[in-house]
Amino acid sequence: MSQNSSINLEKITKESIQILQEDNYFSKVSLFLFTDQADSSIQVYTPDLPKESVQKKLLEIFVNQFRNKRYRNKEVEHFDITTQSKKKFYSLKTSEFNTIKPLPSKLTDEAYTDFNDLKIDDFIGYCAELSLPSGKLHFFSNFGVVNKVKRNGFLANLHDGKLTGLTKPVFGFNTKISFLQMNDDILILGTTNLFERIFELDKFYKQEAVKFIDRPQTAVFISNPEDMSADVEDDTVSARRLTKLARDSRRIKYFEENYKRVKKVIESKDPEFKKFSVVEFDTNGKLLFSKKTKRELITLIADAPYESIIGHRSGIDPSM
Repeated sequence: MSQNSSINLEKITKESIQILQEDNYFSKVSLFLFTDQADSSIQVYTPDLPKESVQKKLLEIFVNQFRNKRYRNKEVEHFDITTQSKKKFYSLKTSEFNTIKPLPSKLTDEAYTDFNDLKIDDFIGYCAELSLPSGKLHFFSNFGVVNKVKRNGFLANLHDGKLTGLTKPVFGFNTKISFLQMNDDILILGTTNLFERIFELDKFYKQEAVKFIDRPQTAVFISNPEDMSADVEDDTVSARRLTKLARDSRRIKYFEENYKRVKKVIESKDPEFKKFSVVEFDTNGKLLFSKKTKRELITLIADAPYESIIGHRSGIDPSM
């Protein structure tokens, strides 16, 4: 469903252009860098920015991307855990995922300033904070392809006619913004990878999926829920689907109240439902979880197989 973002892109673009024209523009910009720890948690670092160092470049990255009205007016849909397109914008509230809430405090209170023992390759992305009249805007992006250049050649600097090879590591700031955050609102600009990585959503999906599987009701219909719970820890795709399902109480209710019809779908000769024939029952009539059939099993639990009322067409809901 198309909707409008709560972030007013036209307004904040105008405000950013205005700040660029001010003498003290550098005081309105802060920079944060992100590293991905061994346990997949995110650590924030804030470098010291000398007066008029990279602040103007960061402002220009934002202004240049949103100066185009057609780009600002792209179709916006609500963020979907399983269905995404690079051609659309996605909006959501930070309160929708509990892993997002701590980020503002990380930026202001928990950011490290000690860069000892860190290498350029340790950093996965950056966040620029713009202090605008309408509030603080954070935009996020990753780093560019400098390392690819270094693997196949070398980097150099040309100044006053002198070409000097760069011997120290350098950051390559990507000028394509991945997503924005302003107050409780987030706007994802197509690709969701960095957004999900910064906010540790893979970890969130797995926790939510395990919580869903571990409900007492699951054991009523699934013979071996403990195997399913253990498997989802290593399967982000299944974790995403189960997290989405856990948020849709109607689908869960439909499956549980109409469980007897599951066998009909599994034994159906309809070509659309042939894929479900691999799902098995135990001797007590409960569904058996297995790694080979887990995708089909989750599709059944999600009440995704359907038959249309008018044309009696069979199909599977692609949103699940």
